[in-house]
Amino acid sequence: MKNRLIKTCAATLLAVCVASTPSLAQSNYSAWNTTNDAGIDRNEFTSGFGKIGTFKKWDANNNGILTESEWRTGLGDHMSGWNSRFGATAWNTWNTDGVAGLNEAELNTGMFGIYDDNRSGYIEEPEFGDVGDDVGDGGLFDV
Repeated sequence: MKNRLIKTCAATLLAVCVASTPSLAQSNYSAWNTTNDAGIDRNEFTSGFGKIGTFKKWDANNNGILTESEWRTGLGDHMSGWNSRFGATAWNTWNTDGVAGLNEAELNTGMFGIYDDNRSGYIEEPEFGDVGDDVGDGGLFDV
C-alpha cells in the first residue's frame, strides 16, 4: 500500500513538472519580449542578455572591451559549442569598430544576427529556444 502511494505521488509530480515546462519557457520568452509583439527585437535582446551579466563577468578588467583572452577564459570548456552556434570566425567578423576586442554592442549585434535565423529582425519564439539553451544551466553563457 505504501509503495503504491509513493508511486502515485511520484507519477503526479512528474506529470505536473512536464505540464509546467511549456509555461516556463513561455515566461522566459515573455520576459525578454517586453513589447509583446512579433518577437524580441535588438533592444529587447540587448536588455535581456545584459541582465544575465555575461559580458560584465567576462570583462575581467572592466574596461568595456572583451579581449580575446577574456573571451576564451569566459567560454572555458564551451569553445566548441560557441563555434557550432556562432562559427569559428565570429570573434573576428563581429569586431566592426577596428578596436582590438569586442565591445558589448558588437557582441550583442553578432549574437542577435545568429539567433534571428530567418533574418526577420526579431527573435521569434521558436528561435528563442537556442537563446534559452545557451543561457540555461550548462549553456555557453551559464554564469
